[in-house]
Amino acid sequence: MTSLRARASTTGGLLHTRVPYLAAAGLVLALAGPSAAQTYTVRPIAGLGHIYTKAHAINESGQVVGESTLATGPVHPFLWQDGVTVDLGTPAGPSGVGVADAIDNLGRVVGGYFSGGTWSAFLYQGGTMTTVTGLSEATGINDGGRIVGSCPTPTGSCMSAGGVVTDLGSLAGLGTTAMGIDNNNQVVGSSKLPSGVFHAFLWSADQMQDLGTLPGFTESLGVAISGTGVAVGSSFTPGGAGRAFRTSGAQLLSLGTLGGGNSEALGINGGNQIVGDSDVPAGGVHAFLIRDDSRAMIDLNTLVPGGSPLLTQAVAINDAGQIVIGGPTSYLLDPVQLNRFAYAWASNPSSPVGYTPDPGFAYSASGGAIVIARRGVGSYSVTFNALPASGLALASSVAVSAYGSSRITCAASGYSGSTTATAVAVTCTDTGTHGPADSQFGILVMGNRSLPDGSAFALTGGPAPVPPPSALTSWTSGGLPISATHNAALGDYNVLLGTGHTPLGAKLVTAAAAGVRCDEVQAVSGGLEVRCYDQTGAATDSRFSVLQVAGGRSGRRVGFALANLPTTASYTPAAGSAFSSSGGAITATRAATGQYAMTFAGLQKLAGHPEHVQVTAVSPSLRTCNVVGWGNAGAAMQVTVECRDGAGAFADAPYDVLVIE
Repeated sequence: MTSLRARASTTGGLLHTRVPYLAAAGLVLALAGPSAAQTYTVRPIAGLGHIYTKAHAINESGQVVGESTLATGPVHPFLWQDGVTVDLGTPAGPSGVGVADAIDNLGRVVGGYFSGGTWSAFLYQGGTMTTVTGLSEATGINDGGRIVGSCPTPTGSCMSAGGVVTDLGSLAGLGTTAMGIDNNNQVVGSSKLPSGVFHAFLWSADQMQDLGTLPGFTESLGVAISGTGVAVGSSFTPGGAGRAFRTSGAQLLSLGTLGGGNSEALGINGGNQIVGDSDVPAGGVHAFLIRDDSRAMIDLNTLVPGGSPLLTQAVAINDAGQIVIGGPTSYLLDPVQLNRFAYAWASNPSSPVGYTPDPGFAYSASGGAIVIARRGVGSYSVTFNALPASGLALASSVAVSAYGSSRITCAASGYSGSTTATAVAVTCTDTGTHGPADSQFGILVMGNRSLPDGSAFALTGGPAPVPPPSALTSWTSGGLPISATHNAALGDYNVLLGTGHTPLGAKLVTAAAAGVRCDEVQAVSGGLEVRCYDQTGAATDSRFSVLQVAGGRSGRRVGFALANLPTTASYTPAAGSAFSSSGGAITATRAATGQYAMTFAGLQKLAGHPEHVQVTAVSPSLRTCNVVGWGNAGAAMQVTVECRDGAGAFADAPYDVLVIE
């Protein structure tokens, strides 16, 4: 196996690693079998005419960049998307040499090109390549446009922001190599010590932290960083044996191997899923994936169809779970998603006959009709025809939010289905009168493996002791078990979703009984705390569902954010709890007590593209948050939210909001 250390350049230290549930109304659902492991399809990433194509990075839109040899000989940077490969060229012309190392979510590409005996960094955007002054190669770029890479300073690594170049410094005044940057402007890389060995570093707020090495190892190289500040790389012995690591606070955690002697971690996404390569016992090197905090290393060759090419090195993974396999022949692995995802906006709450929701605000992956019917005051059924709720290895769950400015809250009081349809019973209650009330509402149905890794759901709760969640009503993309425990207080639960330590995603909580309200209290390690209340606002034991949405469907818009500063007029939600597939800014604003808006730049509604919105209150006190409306605000999607207390009066509260196409 070729270690990361062997890839270090001799100049400047530059690296070239290139449900369903039973309702009170008697609705019954029979699901069969646990969900199968996530699998992937394999697509070749075509090069520029010759055999060598080395992919390096991917963004949330599935755009891949790297380097490829032309039929005429030179190596050029390329941009690939959906089977189309574009030669980015070089400022030195067709005979020039260049590599593309990174791409941000706005499609800006950075790398380096060779001309006149020296390397220079480039930025490619809008079809034009320009030189990045002050850098000799760019190895990383974030969505704020900050670029890191090598530079001709004594330390050897710099950051360029708005034309201003900042030396990143070093651990001991010697050479450094910057490899990646996140949207919080944290940089990961490696720096040389006086002894001549390299240690991985994390640079943040003008300070460089030595990450040290794994126990028994003497050297380490940092390669990539997630949106939550987790760094990955490899640690080495004096003899060159390597071991993949990830950070956990100030510690390095060994990721093990696939059974061979060496491994290296090369990429990580916002959900802290890690990819790289490892020796295997039979000899050779295989690409690996680690899905969650269990640190269980999976051979990616076991998750692709028989007859697929041997996958030897995984170099990058995005939040949608797409994985890039590096050269000399490169591939893109797409998660196989089951065709079981649907949503609808119920806009006619008093309609005496069943109706089909507005197609601009409804979708079913099955293509079948969606029918909403009123069964009585505040009582509805929603049927998703041709959307199977049962069958081999199928499970699904549901989230419901009341819609409109009112004191009303809605619950999913029943969920039934068959191999040919999914039906949900929805009940809405006035929190002031405690009686049933007609209301508009939004409903989302999520099936197992319908959304990317990091996603999960569970139906749980009820009196203590809480039984283990059924495989028929729960699913996780992670490798850890789903579990729920009843805390000491009435109606208070901790739910672990099997995806590891609080992955980036929206968490939606829906009561599973008429008149009951259930909220998220706070995130806990590996999941969340939930509290439930009865019609009067008193704590009560109840069943409820939790959906964790860690990304959208491939090529579709998705955005989510935790608004955790309920009395602040305007702010940007923390990057560790917010995401937009557009790569644009997310802004939370407060208009008055309990009245808010969340704006996702670049996520505007598109003609012929429906989308859906859900919201959950996040508070230790009883709060109910409703979606009041959503729509375009220029080139942005704006969601309006209102939150109220147990009596129905406006009250400030944190909330979690999801926009998904």
